[in-house]
Amino acid sequence: MASESASVPDPASSRLRFAGCLAIAMACMGVIADLLLQYTNNQAHLHDVPAVLADVPVWRLYAGTILGVWVFALASVGVWHASVGLAGSPRLARAFLVTGLLAYAWGAAFHGTFLFAGLLAHSAEIGSPVAHAAALRDAFQAGQVAVGAGSGLMLVVASACYAWAVTSGATAYPRWAVALTPALSYIVLTVIGFVPPLDLIFAPTTFSVMSVIFFTGSTLLLWYPLQPSVAAKRDQSDRRPSCAPTERDE
Repeated sequence: MASESASVPDPASSRLRFAGCLAIAMACMGVIADLLLQYTNNQAHLHDVPAVLADVPVWRLYAGTILGVWVFALASVGVWHASVGLAGSPRLARAFLVTGLLAYAWGAAFHGTFLFAGLLAHSAEIGSPVAHAAALRDAFQAGQVAVGAGSGLMLVVASACYAWAVTSGATAYPRWAVALTPALSYIVLTVIGFVPPLDLIFAPTTFSVMSVIFFTGSTLLLWYPLQPSVAAKRDQSDRRPSCAPTERDE
């Protein structure tokens, strides 16, 4: 009996399409949250986070942080959506799902830490001066780095699982979709974040823009019916027993 072909998601599923659209919308809201929290037109401060947060009004610190934590958590539905397309490689799909969810969970936690750092930068302005503010800021930044590094590590592992599964040809994605690998997009966007004047927008929004690119690509590729990969078809034909006699047999 022929083996089953690579698992292909049902593109007519309203739940799958809704998840993809929700992920895109939340990633776009993440861009807005990042700009609220960290946008400054002072390029001299652009890659100095304490200086950036000192430039940002207090109301934007609250708005950007609260909005960002919610939308990054909700955007993780896009990780589930993409994992459905990887179902033809079940182990890699599960690994991608777990590490991808952790990347977004820790990313949301990392985003939330900027509120304290920002309020610390504005402590004198809001009438609550802090003694030894620089030492407190440095100690807090060590914790920030740990959380951010955890998110980054999970993103790298999830990206490796995605790229491995897609290049195997056993998923619902075409092999060229490896170009959507999140870590690859992140690297490209990080480089753009150092190019004036694009750096004003891309430096604070790298993670969110990466999410918009990945979730949009995943949603479009899984929107319409997809045929099993050529590799899966070949595997299926190779395993099919041949019962018909050939001319030589006769």
